[in-house]
Amino acid sequence: KNISLKSLESETKEVFTGAPEVALDFDGSGDYVDCGNDESLNITDAITIGAWIKRTGTGGNYQHIVSKFRSSQAWLLGLYQGYEFIIVNESGVRKDLRPGGITVTNGAWYHYVGTYDGFIMKGYINGIDIGSSMIQSGKIKTTSSLLNLGGNPNLPSDFFKGQISDVRIYDRALSAEEVEQLYKGYDIRNGLVGHWPLNEGQCTIAYDRSGNGNDGILLPAIDGPTWTTK
Repeated sequence: KNISLKSLESETKEVFTGAPEVALDFDGSGDYVDCGNDESLNITDAITIGAWIKRTGTGGNYQHIVSKFRSSQAWLLGLYQGYEFIIVNESGVRKDLRPGGITVTNGAWYHYVGTYDGFIMKGYINGIDIGSSMIQSGKIKTTSSLLNLGGNPNLPSDFFKGQISDVRIYDRALSAEEVEQLYKGYDIRNGLVGHWPLNEGQCTIAYDRSGNGNDGILLPAIDGPTWTTK
């Protein structure tokens, strides 16, 4: 199903309250955040991944937003032809949700979400189901891969160019109503296993506010991601 993000923006303009005041800016050519590989990030039964993004350039071919996809693939939320959500199950079967027909305007904020309930993968932009789902089955693959924001140093062509904020990972599939609430700025805590608001505004640490302590390190240490405000 083809989706016009311009129409999505106009349809939801009156409730658009969640766009961030502070974000982390990635240059698209090597900037990323390393959030480690703690066992709390090996989510197996169901998952929701969400983030606010503002693309400022074309960046890499796939443009990873949030991924556990480095030495061994598990899951990924990113941009490929406008949207991409990947789940790899414990048997190694990989499914890529790529609806197509989605145009992302540089310089505009969007809220991206992917959910998987153990059977169905769904994608959302700006709180709206993008009209495409994919059948996957089984538990999500566990892996020692690091959780990265903004890119994967093993895949130098896939870095994101732009700003990212309020990255969230849940160990359950949020409902469509909950995804819409996230877009509107509600703070949903049930099942939250990773939360990087990316609103520090300074320092080289992206703090995990979920309580699990998976704080991220901004890399590279020299000329890495930078803080930005509206």
